[in-house]
Amino acid sequence: MSCEFVLNCSEYVDWQLIIASISATRGRIVVPNKDTSDKEYQDLYKIWDAAGLNYSSARWENYYPGDYCKTISSTFETILDVTHIRSWISRIDPGYSAPWHYDIDHDEQEYLKLGKLRRFICFIGDPAPGHISIVNDRSFYNEASGNVYEWNDYRAWHAGANVGLVPKYQYNFLSYS
Repeated sequence: MSCEFVLNCSEYVDWQLIIASISATRGRIVVPNKDTSDKEYQDLYKIWDAAGLNYSSARWENYYPGDYCKTISSTFETILDVTHIRSWISRIDPGYSAPWHYDIDHDEQEYLKLGKLRRFICFIGDPAPGHISIVNDRSFYNEASGNVYEWNDYRAWHAGANVGLVPKYQYNFLSYS
């Protein structure tokens, strides 16, 4: 299995308050841009091009701890017994997707020196029709707010889509133990 359920963290984090604090702002908008000299990204674009990806539908936003309550990462460190490396909230608006990819992180070799890398996702919005997340062979739909899953591989291929009518939010947490 590509992900395992860990816990529901709603008793530790008020996700509705967090979403309310960022929903009226814009995160860092990510739009695939083929004008890159980075080989890893070029390889990803080759895959997307071969699939005929509609680039105009690929768009998401990331919010980083300075954009929302910074204590969430320390809360996750405590409840998961890990050490935080980086985290972010991703948002996909209706009609957009984050197409099939793995996260490219140029600091990965430094992170690997710290210990075993562990990746978690947390569904933070209320379940809504049309909100889809996929990690390898596992799809997620109508997950309860606060459900946390650990990936079996921190660098797993994954995607998200919003074919619904309200923004889709997800908390992403990379750590080591």
